[in-house]
Amino acid sequence: MMWLALSLVVLSLAFAMGPVRFPVRAALHPLGPDVAKRFEWPVLAGLFAGLAAAVVLSPSAGISPLLTASLALLLLMAASDAAWRWLPPVWTALLALIGFITLIYNGTLIPFILQAGAVIAGLMAVRHAFFWWRGVEALGMGDVWLAGALALHLGAPVTLQVLGLAACLGLLIYVLSSLILPPARRRMGVAFGTHICFISAIALSWLTYFPLSTYS
Repeated sequence: MMWLALSLVVLSLAFAMGPVRFPVRAALHPLGPDVAKRFEWPVLAGLFAGLAAAVVLSPSAGISPLLTASLALLLLMAASDAAWRWLPPVWTALLALIGFITLIYNGTLIPFILQAGAVIAGLMAVRHAFFWWRGVEALGMGDVWLAGALALHLGAPVTLQVLGLAACLGLLIYVLSSLILPPARRRMGVAFGTHICFISAIALSWLTYFPLSTYS
């Protein structure tokens, strides 16, 4: 019951403090401004109700409500980055908060904090080195902080694998979109955060039920 209440609090904070309206507006935009304005709040209410119901019903399916809340945050961040190339810090902070609480409960806080710090430091070094070399940013700060939050859940080795797979997925989609879409419909840059969220959601769900110790 405690984890369920905490998960609902995190989800409520995500909607109260995060820019949920932006990805919803982006999704409704193709339908026209009048339709988007009319359905924005019903869609927001339905989205919150659906995610809250998933959190509430997850224990009956043998799924941790904290995992469901984490997946909900990844969904929101994936939508935001796909629409606006933006990973809101409040959602990253809430994802990190779930990681902190889980690690404290498991008694593994310090090792994972060190791993998260190493991931952040390594990505910052890559970011600055690439900027010095090419004069452009290889990674946004949102991607760096998201990787650090994920390291609290997955550990450094798995997080780095997630980043590698996300980069491959992003490159594949970019190449396919360049071949299929006309230039006027192509988006600038790759939504790397969206691909990170997608791959990490799979990794987080898989490792919850099939930990690495299973394969050792």
